[in-house]
Amino acid sequence: MDIEILIRFKQRFDNFNQQHSFVIFQWSTNKNKLSALPESSRNIRLLLRSLMVPVILTSDVLAKVIKKTAVGSKIVDLCAFGDNQIYEELGKVYNKKNMFKGLALPTCISINEICAYNSPQPEDTTAIKEGDLVKIELGAHVDGYPGLVAHSFVVQSNAKEAATGKKADVILAAYKATQAALRVIKPGNTNTQVTEIIQKVSDSYKVNPVEGAISHEIKKHLIDGNKIIINKETFEQRAEEFEFNVHDVFALDIFVSSGEGKLKEVVSF
Repeated sequence: MDIEILIRFKQRFDNFNQQHSFVIFQWSTNKNKLSALPESSRNIRLLLRSLMVPVILTSDVLAKVIKKTAVGSKIVDLCAFGDNQIYEELGKVYNKKNMFKGLALPTCISINEICAYNSPQPEDTTAIKEGDLVKIELGAHVDGYPGLVAHSFVVQSNAKEAATGKKADVILAAYKATQAALRVIKPGNTNTQVTEIIQKVSDSYKVNPVEGAISHEIKKHLIDGNKIIINKETFEQRAEEFEFNVHDVFALDIFVSSGEGKLKEVVSF
């Protein structure tokens, strides 16, 4: 029995040049392996086209924001730059008819112990410093289909200097946990298996998955669907177990910490 199961978007940053590829996979239950499909069904092609434009667009904008991020850069200026770039790129697509398009997630830049979703007010003066661990997130949508991207890196004057210590540990742990999770997310497997693999990878780097972080199913006009993958299961925080289905789409958010991994919500107006 063969079923179509996955759309995998691959991106690689080499000197801020991106490579994008969309691959349709087929799962063979008899051979227990994946193989690329020569042609996709009409439904897959439509879904792929709907997701491809916002994902490639936001990936290109992300690369521009990364390139602009340097010691002394003000976070509020970088966020405004990212949002303006998204609007500029959206203005280049689907202009022959009245297409609903815009931000799916404003540009957020969080540094060091700040976990995520930091998009400051215009009067904020916080600037990037040497050695800061920077997390960038942003998103756009076209016709309600969202494309969300993120990237973490250490800002250093010497770009060739390698990150070391706990900063390197958390970056590698998050990256390796993401790669492992992508291999687990397939029909028949469950969300709890993904949570378990995140914990195993984190343990190997002696860091902790962040409590309260959640990966949501995304759909048209929705970036926080009911199906969730919890980053770390605790007595107070659990997710209802489910099996992944064909054509499910998730925004995979994996957070790890060199500390205890406990979040503290901070709201600033």
